[in-house]
Amino acid sequence: MKASQSGPDYWATALPDTGAADSIVNRLASHGRWIDLGDIDMRRIHATEARSHADYWE
Repeated sequence: MKASQSGPDYWATALPDTGAADSIVNRLASHGRWIDLGDIDMRRIHATEARSHADYWE
């Protein structure tokens, strides 16, 4: 399961402590599982569904 659409390179630069960032990214990359959904973008699908509801506001 992928918990983020950002790759390891992003997280390695986003975390302030480079030593901790390398350790965290390495652990996540080593023990993570990737599920390729192809061209499916769940964020877009859920956003479209949310906008169709009457109580949605922007």
